Amino acid sequence: MPKILTQEEKIRREFSEAKLTDAFVEIAELAGFLMYHTHDSRRSQAGFPDWTLVRNGRLVFVELKKELGKTKPEQDLWLEELNKCKGVEAYLWRPSDLRDGTMDTVLLTEPTSKKDN
Repeated sequence: MPKILTQEEKIRREFSEAKLTDAFVEIAELAGFLMYHTHDSRRSQAGFPDWTLVRNGRLVFVELKKELGKTKPEQDLWLEELNKCKGVEAYLWRPSDLRDGTMDTVLLTEPTSKKDN
């Protein structure tokens, strides 16, 4: 017998990556970031994050996924390696990160101390 989902679980599963992208772009624009997104990644390096953002010396990479969406090993590797770089932030965000305010906090709040470059 299939598991009966709670209303929250249903919402989490139904929130598309497109809806998440729309909300993410709105927050990033509000925060004043310059943004880059490769619209056709078929000829790009596998696994590179969806979005690159810059503002006031801050460099942020973001991979967006549906709540239950799986990352590819190449995506995990890129995020891991980018997070090792000083002065770089790299995130994997899902709809739950929008709902709990994580995206707002990261994008709309200046970091308390800038990583050394």
